[in-house]
Amino acid sequence: MAMSIKLNQSLLEMVYNILSDRKYEYSRNNDIYLAVTLWRVYYNAVEYIHGEQYIKVNELFKIPSYDTITRARRYLQSKHKHLLPSDVRVAKKRRIHEETWRKAMACRDVSIFNKIL
Repeated sequence: MAMSIKLNQSLLEMVYNILSDRKYEYSRNNDIYLAVTLWRVYYNAVEYIHGEQYIKVNELFKIPSYDTITRARRYLQSKHKHLLPSDVRVAKKRRIHEETWRKAMACRDVSIFNKIL
């Protein structure tokens, strides 16, 4: 299915880099983590105050929206199967076909796929 909205190539590259970096593997399973990581790593838009993360208000118009980031993630995961979620529960919720997920994860026993949810 072709995307009706063109995604910015540099944003796709940034999302791809995060999704493929083992340090940020959780970003494949959690869109909020992906967005905050992208805003922190590429835009320096996240500030830590007393151990909590905050988005700098003056940066809101400079950073890509959460929806645009998740759209990029969906697009990249549809094209690059090695970027699929590593958590079987997330794969199942996103309705990723078991065989596709199993091949991407190179798992031998994915019987757990049918038992979850």
